[in-house]
Amino acid sequence: MPPASAPKSCVILFDLKTEDRQKGLDSLTNILLYNRLSEVKDECKLFLFNSHNVDAQCAGVSLINSNLTIDALINTIKTFEVGESNWMEAIIFGINELEEEFNKPGIITLQIVVISDLKSFKSEKNKHLEESIIKSLKQHDIFVYFIGPNVQPSKTIFSEHDLIEWMRNLEGKGEYFDFVKRIVTETKSCICSFDLGVHLFNSFKYRKGKQPWTEPLSFGTVLSLPFPTIKITDRQPPFKLQMDKNDTDVKRVCEEQEDVEINMHDTVSGLVRHGKFVRIPDEKLFKIEGPRCFSVLGFTDSKKVPEYLLQGEETYKLVSTGVQDDSYLEFFWTLISVMIELDKYIVAKKVYYANLNPKYVVLIPRLDKDTRGFIVCELPYAEDIAFDYKEENSAPKVQVSKETTNYLDSMNVTSDKCKIQVPLAPRMMIDTNCLNMINKVKEKLTEGK
Repeated sequence: MPPASAPKSCVILFDLKTEDRQKGLDSLTNILLYNRLSEVKDECKLFLFNSHNVDAQCAGVSLINSNLTIDALINTIKTFEVGESNWMEAIIFGINELEEEFNKPGIITLQIVVISDLKSFKSEKNKHLEESIIKSLKQHDIFVYFIGPNVQPSKTIFSEHDLIEWMRNLEGKGEYFDFVKRIVTETKSCICSFDLGVHLFNSFKYRKGKQPWTEPLSFGTVLSLPFPTIKITDRQPPFKLQMDKNDTDVKRVCEEQEDVEINMHDTVSGLVRHGKFVRIPDEKLFKIEGPRCFSVLGFTDSKKVPEYLLQGEETYKLVSTGVQDDSYLEFFWTLISVMIELDKYIVAKKVYYANLNPKYVVLIPRLDKDTRGFIVCELPYAEDIAFDYKEENSAPKVQVSKETTNYLDSMNVTSDKCKIQVPLAPRMMIDTNCLNMINKVKEKLTEGK
């Protein structure tokens, strides 16, 4: 079990004056369904602004029970009458709602989502209010997403850096726009269309990283380095379809006679070793006992760890946080420098919690602008690796025509010759299967309506 993911605490402000309200409701549904289907349940509060209902804390802002079922929640929103509210005061209201979360221990990503086409926004020309908003957003490290304006990037967004650059050069109309742009540029937040909203809401975040795993890296029983391990990539989708875990429908048959059904009560658990069956009680079958640890097993040449072995589901980094003693830091930097010089990697055993399956990882030393420490990649077990198949005859040489390479380049979004305009690269989008599941759930919710 890995360290807990950094939780999100989110305030959604939905503008009832948005002209294409259905698109706004679709974006809201996507965000809420993504959160509800995910294994990590983040906190989310939903408010309507430009509402006729008056909240005691902020005029024109109404609280909606976000624990309602999605269809009940959407139907509730449709019953509210349009009113008036100050959008800047609504954002301050959202900041105040998140202030308590900011003071909680651990790493928490705070988010304000404004679902609006911004056409109802007006310039307040209140410098004091503007400065107060910017200061509070920076102080509490809050992301702000304005989802709804019809803005599209002029080129494909591949990374957070590309998105920040897009925001910096964004042009828009309206007196309010200058301040909206200032919010997103100074807090490294974003403005995007309804279609891109659910993607950037989930991919453009975690500036502070994820919850660190604090088990020190130990060299035998004498030396250990108190440096945290932080997850930097996670290739697992946040949710996926699973078979119904109902064992009553499972039938067990005899291996020699598949037409003979075996009653579960007539079976015993165990393992076959050296041709003999060894009976093992269910509670002890495959049970692992051992302490939590992060232990160095040895050093190896980098050439003995090819890149195709480093394709695990998760990648981490082991870095200094600046709070370690000078003696540890001196050893840490010396170790990294010598390993780079000798072209060596560390192989280590990692057990997240006591009595869990161990994972074996390789620590790759790095001293560059992105990482000053170790990149930690999971290694596969022997049974996970297929033996290389070598053909007796070498593959025939094929002459690839220029027309073929040009055609392939025209579809490659990383190529300068690409003729396809796509707003977001795959790494800036949510998992395709997840999006398909969200759409299927939405179809079910709207059946018969």
